[in-house]
This record gives sequence, structure tokens and C-alpha cells, in this order.
Amino acid sequence: MKKKGKMAACLILLVLLLAVLVVLTKKNSTADADSGSSDSGADAEKVVDFSKDDVTALSFQINGETVSFTKTAGDDDTDIWTYDQEDGFPLDEGKITSVLSSLSSMTAERVIEGDEIDSMADFGLETPSQKVVVTAGDEKTTIHVGDKNSSSRYYIYLNDDTSKVYLVSTSLGTMFPSDMMEWATTESMPSVTAENITKLQVEGENGYTLTKEVSAADSALQTDEWQVVDADGAAHGGDADSIGTMTSAVASLSFGDLVTYNASDLSQYGLEEPFRTITAVLSDGTQVVIYAGNKSDLLSEYYIKVEGDDNVYLVSSNIVTDFDKDPEDFIDETETETETADSADETASTDAIEETAAAKTLESADGETESADADGENVGTAGETETAESSED
Repeated sequence: MKKKGKMAACLILLVLLLAVLVVLTKKNSTADADSGSSDSGADAEKVVDFSKDDVTALSFQINGETVSFTKTAGDDDTDIWTYDQEDGFPLDEGKITSVLSSLSSMTAERVIEGDEIDSMADFGLETPSQKVVVTAGDEKTTIHVGDKNSSSRYYIYLNDDTSKVYLVSTSLGTMFPSDMMEWATTESMPSVTAENITKLQVEGENGYTLTKEVSAADSALQTDEWQVVDADGAAHGGDADSIGTMTSAVASLSFGDLVTYNASDLSQYGLEEPFRTITAVLSDGTQVVIYAGNKSDLLSEYYIKVEGDDNVYLVSSNIVTDFDKDPEDFIDETETETETADSADETASTDAIEETAAAKTLESADGETESADADGENVGTAGETETAESSED
């Protein structure tokens, strides 16, 4: 009986060990999948069977909504991609080309199948985060994207085949936009350099105008002198360094995120009546006008628009606040000191003149007093003489 009991205990222990071994094997299998260390390099399996050049349609999801694109042949036999949900959308076709290039060359670092798959939920594929449909000729390939593992690889499966899960290194989570404006082409800022700005006018609170004056007709002798015109229209000599900071700020302006490409209601961006207008006049006579509107409620950025362009962009706040200056900030201190010295000299001169005039007035008054006294003495002497003569008679 004791022997039978020991045998039974051994059998139970053996079964438990086998169970633990099975669990460990499955865990190791999952760990291998997460590490993505197997089946890589030359042995990696190509996942899809289409060429990017043969693709005629593409769709994916943004915030749960499907967006789609179609390729057609242009008049000169070049391929043209269009955004199906919005006519006239300025699509950056390079974005589509980049996505298709990545998808068509996608390889699996590991293929998980058979008993290794308990549930698609283990890979985030019961409810995929992304669904990509690629049409090439008569063939459609649907790519379902699941979770990202600790090594930044993604689990996917193709079409309706849930018997195979692929672990791929393609950045499927970042190659698609979170907003279609990320795939819109944007205008470039007009070509402006600090050197070719001849006038900079800033309108709004504490507006000012900075004007470059050329001192000689001979280009070999030319020197640039800046003038500052304040709100009252008074002109002052400009400080080249301070003004150079402003012209460089204009030259370095670049567009940020595109908000809309066909703004019809500018008031919602504060651009119907901009709080600031920056006008740069260039050496060839052309000008660039930039309007600054409201500050974004969510971001520390301002809405801006360039004259002649219907696009509205967001730019960093410092690009706008850099122009929060007073005219006095650009006036040459040397001129201010000279004006102060001249004023002091003028005051001193005036005081001297006034003192001299006062002294002369005082001298004149003293002279008149002495003359009067002398006349009085003369009159008295004459009177005494007449009295004496009368007595003798």
C-alpha cells in the first residue's frame, strides 16, 4: 500500500511538472515573439505580395473614420493621387509613396501560428487599432494592425486569415497621420533674407517703421543707415544691431502646422482683424505681409496668414512676441546722448544769455540811477548859486 501511495504521489508530481513545462514553453514562445529575435535578417518572410508601383488605391483609418485615396493617370502619363473624401485637397503625394514603399517591403521577424495562438486578443487583434486596405490590380490586401510589443514591433494579420500572426518592425503606428492636414502640401515662405529687407513696418499696439537708407549712389561706397519712425511720424537714427535682430526674425519665419488650406471665415482665427501686421519691403520692391491673429486655446501658438495665401498656419508664440517692441528700443543711443547733450548745451546757452541780459538790465538801471542822482546834485548846486546871487543883489 505504501508503495502504491508513493507511486501515485510520483505520478501526480510528474503531471504537475509536465503542466509547468507546458506553461513555461508557452511563455517562452510569447517572449520569443516579443523579442523579435528569431527569423530575422535573410530568413525574414515577406508579408505582402504587391509592388508599390502597381497600387491604385489605399485606405486606412483616422480616429475610427476611413479615409481613402485613388491613383489616376494624368495628361502627361504621370500618376496623380487624390483624396476621395475632399475635392481639391492639396495632397502631398510623397506621403502616400512613402507609406506604400514601407508596406510593400514589409517582412515578418516572426510568424506565430497554430498552437501558439490562444486568442487574437493576446496580440491586440481582436479589435485591431488600424485597418489598411491596399488595392493593386484586381487584388486587395487588408492589413489588420494590433498591439506593439516591448521591442516596438507590431502584430498584424492579413485579410481574414486569423491562423497566422506576423510580428513586423515596420512603424505601422506612426506612418499614418492623426489628422489629414498632416498630409497637405504647404506653401513655402517667400524668399527673404535679412540683407534684402529695406523696410519693416509693424502695425498694432506700439507700432513702428524701420527704414534702410542708402548713403551713396556708388555701390562700392554704400553704407546702410537705418531710421526709426515712431507713431507720431518723428524720424530717429536707428541702432543697426537692434534692427538686425528684427530683420533676422522675419527672414527666419517658417510655417508650422497647417490649420486649414481654404479659410473662408478668418474671424475664428482672429485674422479678420489681425492684432498685428508685419510688412517687409524687399530690395526689389516686392513686399511680404504677415497677419497675426488669436492665440490657440490648446497650444501656446498663434494663427498666422500671409497675404495672397488662403492657408492658415500655427507658429510658435515667440515668432509673434519677438515684435513686441517700442520705437525707442531701436533708436541709436549715440543719437539720444547727442540730443541730450545738445539740449543741455542749448539750455546752458539760454541760461547764459538770460543771465547776460539780466546783468545788462541791472547795469542800465544802475546807470540811470547814478545819472538821476547826478542831475539832482546839479540842480541843487544851481539853486544854491542862484540864491547866493540873489542875496548879494
